[in-house]
Amino acid sequence: MVEVIERIVRSTRDLPAESLAELCAQAGWVPIGATVEPFPRRLGHGNLLAAIFSEGAEDFMEFIFEMIPPDLGRAEFVDAVNGDYSPQIDRFHRIRDEVLELLSVEIAFDELSEVREDSVDFVESGCWRIVRGYLSIGVAHADEDSPVLLLARLRQS
Repeated sequence: MVEVIERIVRSTRDLPAESLAELCAQAGWVPIGATVEPFPRRLGHGNLLAAIFSEGAEDFMEFIFEMIPPDLGRAEFVDAVNGDYSPQIDRFHRIRDEVLELLSVEIAFDELSEVREDSVDFVESGCWRIVRGYLSIGVAHADEDSPVLLLARLRQS
């Protein structure tokens, strides 16, 4: 994941979705599920999942570290929601620290005071300006019908 982030933010221009998929493939990510378009938008690498999204003219990536399906009969989901997401927040802190440590070897970045992500309902998160991109990492949960996610979102420019 860090290799993909480094390549994206070091690009001299915003990369289209097809180029993002190509970078992922070069880094060992493999398509997951059916590929309807000429390139995959859902990818996997070990236990990590990634998705390539497009909003208007902007293409961006999301990396999912953990997803707890919305099921009120599932103890893990109920514990997360009723326990203020404590285990997920602890895991977020560990992942954040690991990712930033790996990135800091090659790239300088600045922490931002607020998350530049309006379309994600973060319970707890952080956001960093990294060269030509913005990396948001956190625990997200919109409502009882949506999964609890531990994710990172990378936007270009």
